[in-house]
Amino acid sequence: MNQIMSWICLLSICFLCLQVMIFICENTFKLFNKVTFNNKNNNKKLATASVTYNYKNKIAK
Repeated sequence: MNQIMSWICLLSICFLCLQVMIFICENTFKLFNKVTFNNKNNNKKLATASVTYNYKNKIAK
């Protein structure tokens, strides 16, 4: 009887650990997807002038 109780406790602890790991991994994936989605939106470059006007060359001419 003692061995049966030990096996039941072992199985219940294993099941509990599995549930906790699934919960942690699920939250981690949600957080990771949120961070990568935000990084994709932040990687868009702002419009900037590609050529700057050089006043020194204009004055020298």
